[in-house]
Amino acid sequence: MIAQRFCGFCQISGFAGPHDHYVRASRQPNAPVTCPRLLATECSFCHMMGHTAKYCGERLEKEAIRKNEVSMAVKSAFDQGEWMTKSSRVTGKQKKAVVTNTVTIAKNNFDALDTEIESSDSEMECEPAIAPAPVYTGPSWAQIAKSAPIAEKQIVIEKRPVGMSWADWDDEE
Repeated sequence: MIAQRFCGFCQISGFAGPHDHYVRASRQPNAPVTCPRLLATECSFCHMMGHTAKYCGERLEKEAIRKNEVSMAVKSAFDQGEWMTKSSRVTGKQKKAVVTNTVTIAKNNFDALDTEIESSDSEMECEPAIAPAPVYTGPSWAQIAKSAPIAEKQIVIEKRPVGMSWADWDDEE
């Protein structure tokens, strides 16, 4: 199987068409760039051709110098005994909270029972619709059990016929 050539810069940039080249001449990080679109791209930081601002060497050097200056200032302030405060890690713009109207969708039939009514003025107390059950005033079961005569029944147990299967017993009756 032959691997097709693929340019990641052209793909990410959204250029359509077959990408018949690679970004670099080889996989080495110091290999020369071969992508024609990347070579024609101007850096927005140093205004040189052949790279983007994300990979600009001048920008990386300036950021490293700035970080060293900040760390040296913090170190010298600490050595002089000044109060130290923890700096915020947020360096970019803070995102504003997006206000959206949320609509809850019932997932089942009983979700409607979970919603609460905001105004309690609309609630009214209602009488129960079901009338109370009538109270039975006749004799209780305790009275019936005391007064009932005990009737003795004689239980007759038939013996199993010998030599017959249990399925044939019902056929005899």
